[in-house]
Amino acid sequence: MKTTRSATKRTEVDTQVIEHLSNLSYAVMDRFLAMQRAISPDPRLSYPRYRVLSWVDATREVSISEISASLGIARSTASEMVGRMVRDGLVKKKTDSDDARSVVITLTPVGQRLIKRRKKELWDAHSSLVKDLSRDDQHAFVSAFETLERLTRTEDGEESVD
Repeated sequence: MKTTRSATKRTEVDTQVIEHLSNLSYAVMDRFLAMQRAISPDPRLSYPRYRVLSWVDATREVSISEISASLGIARSTASEMVGRMVRDGLVKKKTDSDDARSVVITLTPVGQRLIKRRKKELWDAHSSLVKDLSRDDQHAFVSAFETLERLTRTEDGEESVD
């Protein structure tokens, strides 16, 4: 049975834990941001764009409504993002084969190369991050990230994209 934050028994917060967590969180975020900038300084690939390209790569085509729902943003914002990605040559719009009134987004060859390169860069960066850890520590590291992901979800279960 999955436990939610609201169902979890509340305990008193240790102020030293919060202070230590604050210091660690900034250090970890700074290191991950630096790693991200070093991996791919390509301005065409912000994190939301990476998510869209990665998703389109996995599913082959998505609608603007699906992008909007996945990122938790307004449909108009998703449409503007896709428009910029079309102008940058990363994706193209085409008529949905199941519904001629709908448009789906697909990757262009440029978008395919960019997402392939980015996924390899991330694979290499993540591999180098855990390469010196024992297998148990690697699993503990991933488990810690799973916990962070669970704790940072919004109340409606969606991810925050601010």
